[in-house]
Amino acid sequence: MIYRKKIASIIFAFLISSFAHGQEENISFGAIVSPDIYNYKFNDNALYFVEHNYKVRHNYSVGLCLRYNLNAKFGIKSALCYSTKGYIANYYWMVMNPNDPSVIEKSELKAPCLDVPIMFLYNFLHRKIISTYISAGAITSFLLSDKEITTMADGTVKKEKSGFLKGVYKQDATNILFAGEILFGASFNLTKSLFITIEPYFRYGINTIYSNALNAHPTSYGAVIGFNYRMK
Repeated sequence: MIYRKKIASIIFAFLISSFAHGQEENISFGAIVSPDIYNYKFNDNALYFVEHNYKVRHNYSVGLCLRYNLNAKFGIKSALCYSTKGYIANYYWMVMNPNDPSVIEKSELKAPCLDVPIMFLYNFLHRKIISTYISAGAITSFLLSDKEITTMADGTVKKEKSGFLKGVYKQDATNILFAGEILFGASFNLTKSLFITIEPYFRYGINTIYSNALNAHPTSYGAVIGFNYRMK
């Protein structure tokens, strides 16, 4: 956990330094938020003994972004984002008492991460009010915490480091995730300094958050919405 905090501190210091030394009109920064829809492929082998199904959690990302324009056509963008990752497993046991407090009804795995994307941009349309661009790059995600929330048949909820589902698959969450991303973006000028961005994206994972339970190379998609300030 200590090394994760050190990494986050170094990255944050780098972004702040970039803000402070940005050249006129070359740099912008802002706040971003995104719904993240993951397409997980589940490995069912370990849960052969109980009827079950999976549900992907409602995941999202929120954070701060920084963009530096190298020239009129090319730019670089980075960010620090808190993102949620994980999924839910529902169980259907054959029991006499459906409210038995010893029966596990649901397991929810939560693994929030600190995402650090490095993206290269190409602007192919620039007008007074609207600009459009395409961007591609890589995202590194650092695990912040890893917990399992277990709901029993009587409604009791347990929060623990490792519960039933992790015990079945014999694993914890992956500490560092890697993914590639491509997006199409559009920016809309509100004033000379303020603008909003909308960026639908597609992401291809190199590894996955729970390697025993999920197959490799998960994909995800969403749309990053940003409110930005252009330095003058």
